[in-house]
Amino acid sequence: MFKRTFFLPLLLALFLTACGEENQPQEPSAMFDRVDAALQSQGYERESVTRVVTAVLADEQGNEILYHYCETSFFGEIPSDFPLPNLSAIQAVVEEDKIQSTEVCKVCALDALRYRTKDGSFLCWSTDPEHTLVIQYDPSAVTDAEIMAMAESLPANQQ
Repeated sequence: MFKRTFFLPLLLALFLTACGEENQPQEPSAMFDRVDAALQSQGYERESVTRVVTAVLADEQGNEILYHYCETSFFGEIPSDFPLPNLSAIQAVVEEDKIQSTEVCKVCALDALRYRTKDGSFLCWSTDPEHTLVIQYDPSAVTDAEIMAMAESLPANQQ
């Protein structure tokens, strides 16, 4: 009787502790690794990972421009005919289902896309498959010409 009374609460405590650790918040990289491993076990292979760094710029009136730098790492050979701009990197910033119109243009002779959404505009281009730049802005606060001048002045275009 003593063994059952002692071991049953001990087993219950161990079970609750183990379950509690499963639900603890995890570092994003640990969660990413777990999801990646689960998908790979189902036959999927990692092709690329895109990291986005965003800078917020504001003028005296409080109008903001968001500058997104997207760096894509490939886990295999990059096809020689990889399309630019890198659309998968752009989709890390621009929600595809919110796009109302698309305009093809050039930034420093590089193919670029200007997306319009209900909430603003995005000027997007890639200097190569691994480096994509996106400027997000409100066209009522800053003109397309001003954004184009900003985009063409960025050092990233002269790589």
